[in-house]
Amino acid sequence: MIARIDWEIEVGDALPYLRHRVEKGLPTPELEREPDMCPEAEWLYEAWAILSTDRPIGMATGPIPFSSVDRLARRYGLGFDEFEGLLMSVRRIDSHVRSKTPAPQTAPGEPPGRRTR
Repeated sequence: MIARIDWEIEVGDALPYLRHRVEKGLPTPELEREPDMCPEAEWLYEAWAILSTDRPIGMATGPIPFSSVDRLARRYGLGFDEFEGLLMSVRRIDSHVRSKTPAPQTAPGEPPGRRTR
C-alpha cells in the first residue's frame, strides 16, 4: 500500500490526465508503474483518504485525530480488534504521507508557518 501511496504522490495531479490518455489509447508509462493493492488495502486507503480531511491544520499539518478514526469505526460497526487494526494502519499511512509532504516555505525573517508569496 505504501508503494501505491508513493506512486500517487509522484504522479500527483496528473492522474486524471493520465487516465484520459489511456481512454484515448495513448501511451502512458506512468500508469504502467501503478502498484496494485489487495481489496483490504484498498479499504484502508479509502478510510485514510476520508479521514485525512478531518485533521487539524495550523502552523503545520497535524495527524488524523483518534476521535475521527473512532467515529469512522463506529459508523461502519467495527469491533475492537478491527478498530485497533484500522487505527494502526491509518496512523502508519498518515505518518508516511506527512513525511513525504513538504512543509510550507517561509521567507527569511518571517515567522514559521507564514507562507511566502
